[in-house]
Amino acid sequence: MRRLAGCVLALGLLVQPALAQPAGLFSVEGRNADGTTYTGTLETARQRDGAWQVTWRVGPDTIRGIGLLQGDLLAVAYSVNDQPGIVVFRILSDGRLDGPWTMGDGIGREVATPR
Repeated sequence: MRRLAGCVLALGLLVQPALAQPAGLFSVEGRNADGTTYTGTLETARQRDGAWQVTWRVGPDTIRGIGLLQGDLLAVAYSVNDQPGIVVFRILSDGRLDGPWTMGDGIGREVATPR
C-alpha cells in the first residue's frame, strides 16, 4: 500500500453531513510517504451498528478495510499484502474525506471527493 497506502484512504465528515450524505463512491487523490502520488476510487458502505465497510481501487489493486465514525472523523483499518495500515479521515463540510494514513513506514495523505 505504499502507493496503495495512499489509497488507504478512510473517511471524515461532520456528524450531520455524514448522516445526510449517503454512503457511496469517491474519487481519490493521494500522496505516499515518499512523495509519489496515486489516484483511484473509494467506496464506502455503512454497516449495522455504525461500522463502515471501505474499499479502495488503485490501479490493479483492491484494498478492503473496516471503519468507525466518531464525530467528524472516520478511522479505517486495512491491510495490503498482510501489512496493516490505518487512515483517519476528517469529513469536510463539502463532503470530501481528507486525512493522513500510515502502514508504519511514514505518513501519506489522501483526499476522497464524492462522485
